[in-house]
Amino acid sequence: FLTTFLPILFMFFLSLIFFWKIHWFLGFLVMLWVALHLVVTLIVSKKCIGKSNTYASAKALVHGKIVDLLLNIKLVKNFVSQGHEKEYLKTFQFQEKSSGKRLFLYLEKVRLLLGILSISALVCVFIISYSKWQGHWISTGDLIFITFLLMQLTSHLWYLSMEILRFFEELGVVQQALFFLSQENDVKDHIKSSVFQIKKGNITLKDIHFYYQKDSLIFENFNLSILAGEKVLLQGVSGVGKSTIIQLVLGHITPLLGSILIDNQKIHQLDKNVLRKQIAVVHQGSSLFHRTIEENIRYGKQNASIDEIIEIAKLLDCHDFIMSFEKGYQTVIEENGANLSGGQKQKICLARALIKNAPILLLDEATSALDLQAEKQVFDAIFNLHLNKTMLIVAHKFPFESKMDQMCLLRNPSQSEKMKTHFIQTELV
Repeated sequence: FLTTFLPILFMFFLSLIFFWKIHWFLGFLVMLWVALHLVVTLIVSKKCIGKSNTYASAKALVHGKIVDLLLNIKLVKNFVSQGHEKEYLKTFQFQEKSSGKRLFLYLEKVRLLLGILSISALVCVFIISYSKWQGHWISTGDLIFITFLLMQLTSHLWYLSMEILRFFEELGVVQQALFFLSQENDVKDHIKSSVFQIKKGNITLKDIHFYYQKDSLIFENFNLSILAGEKVLLQGVSGVGKSTIIQLVLGHITPLLGSILIDNQKIHQLDKNVLRKQIAVVHQGSSLFHRTIEENIRYGKQNASIDEIIEIAKLLDCHDFIMSFEKGYQTVIEENGANLSGGQKQKICLARALIKNAPILLLDEATSALDLQAEKQVFDAIFNLHLNKTMLIVAHKFPFESKMDQMCLLRNPSQSEKMKTHFIQTELV
């Protein structure tokens, strides 16, 4: 506004004063011309927003599909589906091309219209000025000055129109992005509770109702109580909500009804960052950064020393395979952990969680890639390190049930008529 619109508007205002001084009728014509030109520009430019928004959406969709394809490139190669993916992308690329073509054709039509208006008004004002000069209403000097001023005015008016048009074109793109950024977040953080500290580690899920899709209920009147220091196992077939419980406890998703409490404090009243700093979690995805092994383990405790990292690695039987690499702990983990086996990735993720030494540990299929012997060694280390810590373990098969305080079997509501609470709890210890 300061570098483009304001100087040009000031020049328009100054030009109008000059035209009024030369002859009031010329001043009136120029004022009418500028006003009409700007009104037409604004009207046609506003129609550009919708087309620009559509084009931006189509373009973003294509980019998203390409990113998704690249992230799953191994799967594509394994199924030899390169040709299929090219054809699949063509559909979205055609939509992007079509919406882009409609936008650019519209912009060219607008530029043509504004160009015709500018030239027509310029010729009209010049003819009237010339007639006034012939009628001795204005001097030769006035006519020369008017001609020069009209050329400058036309040039700047055209430039202003193009900037307004570009502004609305970009506004359409920005609106498409701001639409997602402006959506209200379902999970709200309450900074007022930022001093919360987990002292015991009691976890309570009370009368939880939750679904991802309205016609597919996950929990209805779900209740679960875990006392401080208890080791609890969650089991059940895929899709009954085992991982959902982990997400609920972490505050990544919120229940429709009911409440989740940690040490008798409702977590929706807490700052989620403060809460998560006191919870260690290992997800089944074995997510690792494209950084060194040392950096990945230290991620659980930023101020951890190298001795602490080595100690936790030895406990989880990571040290030997780490040192088998030429650079040891300074070995950079490749994209998606390509230079590690599934079991090695899981062990590093476990080391990252255990070094955090949090009062609550959540394990979501954290040892699914390990054999029985390796899994036993890992859990021996976990139980020793987290002897008095609260643990919630999600697993399809778990050979260490005798070490659990509770075993919770989750069942789908459809498996039992009139089942209000699809939760069976068996006290093992």
